[in-house]
Amino acid sequence: MRHLLILFCSLFTLLTIQAQEYVTDATLEKTVVVNDDELKILYFTAVWCGPCKMMAPVMASLDIDPAVPVSIYKLDTDKNKADDFLRVRSIPTYYFIKNGHVLGASTGAKSKKAMEQLIAKYDAMPAEGALLAFPSKNAD
Repeated sequence: MRHLLILFCSLFTLLTIQAQEYVTDATLEKTVVVNDDELKILYFTAVWCGPCKMMAPVMASLDIDPAVPVSIYKLDTDKNKADDFLRVRSIPTYYFIKNGHVLGASTGAKSKKAMEQLIAKYDAMPAEGALLAFPSKNAD
């Protein structure tokens, strides 16, 4: 019985780690570009990307940590056009967005501590600057 409980808890943990939400060209406006005063990370990734694979557990742990004030949305660059339109040139790339405003961007694999520092920096910033301009209705 004890082994069954451990197995169940392990499976639940693995499912929780995959809790990050994938967005698409069609759902970008309804999920990421929302006026709710919440910091969001639009995380450009692909299944074949080595650095993205390295970042997967870091991003998952940030996403489920209640002490980290951010929601993370993954966008698969192979299945969407947003990365082309927004001129994302390398992956992983992270756009830090609040109320639809792009506060900043970063690229490459990073430690959890480095990501937490970026999150703290952008969370403290007011929602000002360029809006994330992506014509999701014309993405086809």
